[in-house]
Amino acid sequence: MGPTIVARRWWCPGGGFDRNQDPLYPATVSDFGLDVYEVTVGRFRAFVAAGGGTRTGAPAPGAGAHPRIPGSGWDAAWTSLLPTEPVSEQPSLHCNGDFGTWTDEPGDNEALPMNCLTWYHAFAFCAWDGGRLPTDAEWEFAAAGGSEQRVYPWSQPPDATAIDSTYATYACLGDGSAALDCVRADILPVGAHPKGRGRWGHMDQAGSRWEWVLDWYQVKPPVPCIDCASLDEVLPDRVYRGGSFDQTDALLVTSYRYLNSPRTADYTYGVRCARGL
Repeated sequence: MGPTIVARRWWCPGGGFDRNQDPLYPATVSDFGLDVYEVTVGRFRAFVAAGGGTRTGAPAPGAGAHPRIPGSGWDAAWTSLLPTEPVSEQPSLHCNGDFGTWTDEPGDNEALPMNCLTWYHAFAFCAWDGGRLPTDAEWEFAAAGGSEQRVYPWSQPPDATAIDSTYATYACLGDGSAALDCVRADILPVGAHPKGRGRWGHMDQAGSRWEWVLDWYQVKPPVPCIDCASLDEVLPDRVYRGGSFDQTDALLVTSYRYLNSPRTADYTYGVRCARGL
């Protein structure tokens, strides 16, 4: 059985930066905590064992809220979108037979990043774990090193574009074989690339798993943005960030954001949680 990786939250000092590396979209965030690692299979297993992620184990209304963003907590209407049976029995948790990381019994996958998560399960887990989903602005702030505006989380100087398989898990290079020749061995444990550590110590913010964030997707980020989040459904999709183990370096830059339905469970989707002070 592999090790279980704990959250190990590291603080991000608040400040200002340009979202999407564009001065047209300035943002300011307050101090916040962000888990060093993506949520692992081992951490998610404890959530499942506690009955989390079901209608009877749903977060309380308002749970998992950002302390500075009214209306950002769990909406009671979302509870009906959770399954009635344990999450472990849901087909969505086994969304890809070859690349899904969940196992019904503890085993060698406990330190792998959890995948096949809908946005609702990601939110519910973080609330259960005493945290919340990061906002889109917070996630990018941490990845870009705030005002340093890093191209990749590890970029030094900030505009450096050096990247290979020693920095991140991407392009199906995890097993050392040819790029984009994907096999199960390309999925590596969280924290496998210390060279890719970000400014404040966060691991795997580029590659490994796309990570759900709080916001509904908008083509243009909101301005002004002071501890902001897009809580109004303009498009029927939520934002995810960071790229995944099977995608190219072009999608790993800190400014890249993408979208999908919050009900979608995909083998490339995971999460990391934000924390209060």
